[in-house]
Amino acid sequence: MKKGIIRYDLITGFRNNLSKIIVFFVMITLINIIACTNIGDIESTYGIKATVTDYFCVIIGGPKYIFEGALETYQIPVLWLLPQIMISYIVGYYAMTDIDKEGVQMLVRANTRRKWWISKCIWNGTMIIFLYLVMYGVTFVNALANEAEMKYDFTQEVINNLCEIYSVTGSKTEVILTLIFMPLLVSITLNMMQMTIALIFSPIVGFICSQSIVFLSTIITNKWLISNYGMLSHSKLTCMSDIVLKEGIIRCVVLYAIAVFVGNVYFRRYDVVVRGE
Repeated sequence: MKKGIIRYDLITGFRNNLSKIIVFFVMITLINIIACTNIGDIESTYGIKATVTDYFCVIIGGPKYIFEGALETYQIPVLWLLPQIMISYIVGYYAMTDIDKEGVQMLVRANTRRKWWISKCIWNGTMIIFLYLVMYGVTFVNALANEAEMKYDFTQEVINNLCEIYSVTGSKTEVILTLIFMPLLVSITLNMMQMTIALIFSPIVGFICSQSIVFLSTIITNKWLISNYGMLSHSKLTCMSDIVLKEGIIRCVVLYAIAVFVGNVYFRRYDVVVRGE
């Protein structure tokens, strides 16, 4: 029965959010077009050729690091924030809206509430992985379409002007994990926390809490604002921060486990009948 619940959530969750997923795809495509134009300008100005890594850095590398006392230089990183907001909007409402509909029947068939909650957690993570694959895939195709060089190296002129990253230290593995893997891990953790808060309070409260963390992380480079761990631009690898890869992985795993546990405990006492009314 557990596989049946998971299959139901994966199919129903995808179907119910199909229009939002299409909007997400269009949005990522438009962001890539803008990034491509900006990168093209840098290439023309300096007579250089950008790499695939540059494209990923521009799209998902994160907003610039704000030095202490330099808040007046802050500009809202709209193009970086939009995908984060859309991802949270897509995954943040399914669990609670589903329990008002067909999900109640699946809950009855599941025998235990734990199976229902775990299935929603699996759907949450799977959907985020899918959305990130869309984002990474569109970015990769866009880079190839614009004849980006297929290599790891950063082009200094590109990341200096478009990401305000002036040096990248650390091993290749550490940099790639920070650039590619950590945004995904942070998003899965953050949206798991959002779903738990939505269960306890309401979806809108969960959404506000998660996006507050995301927004504040663009201004304040603090370890407790976990979105910082998903930004190469805020990592110790590129600036004078204390945001370290290993610590980020540990924090995300611990926070994810706490969110799953709290949600499971709370849902055991959750009054489905009252909500349904």
